[in-house]
Amino acid sequence: MDTKILKELEAAYSEELRAYGGTPQAGMSLSDVGNIADLNIDGGISYRDVKLLTEKWLYEKLLPAEDLSRDGIVNFTDVTILANDWGLPCLASNPNPFDGEGSVSTSTDLSWTAGCGATSHDVYFGTSSPPPFVCNQTDTTFETGTMANDTKYYRRIDEVNASATTTGSVWSFTTMMSPPP
Repeated sequence: MDTKILKELEAAYSEELRAYGGTPQAGMSLSDVGNIADLNIDGGISYRDVKLLTEKWLYEKLLPAEDLSRDGIVNFTDVTILANDWGLPCLASNPNPFDGEGSVSTSTDLSWTAGCGATSHDVYFGTSSPPPFVCNQTDTTFETGTMANDTKYYRRIDEVNASATTTGSVWSFTTMMSPPP
């Protein structure tokens, strides 16, 4: 970001703090009056709000209106709040086996924590990256069947609801080597 723009933002933030009592907690913006994720205060959540959020991404010296969690930084937590308010399902998390894990049993099933707002999950699984689509299911456990030894597997979980689908990250793991004869 241009230094001049950053200084202008810092000056504007200082003005906001003076206007709201001098503390970040008191510096709540007008967007807090309605839906906190309506950053441009137009009465709805849209790509314009996402644009405003990403323009301030990871600037720790500022506490702009886009810091939805009020933790002092615009980060993934704020994106999650925005996505949830926008009706998008949050990302799946906590994959089991964990991403990059090795020596995984060939009979292991996959599991994960559902993202907020998800009503079902598109499961992608296979030995190529990106993995192919396998199924849509409501359960957060997927039965892999017996996998090959010493093989790298990839999976992706897309979270789905009536409003949208949120594309997940590709996770991988490697199965254990064949037992000695």
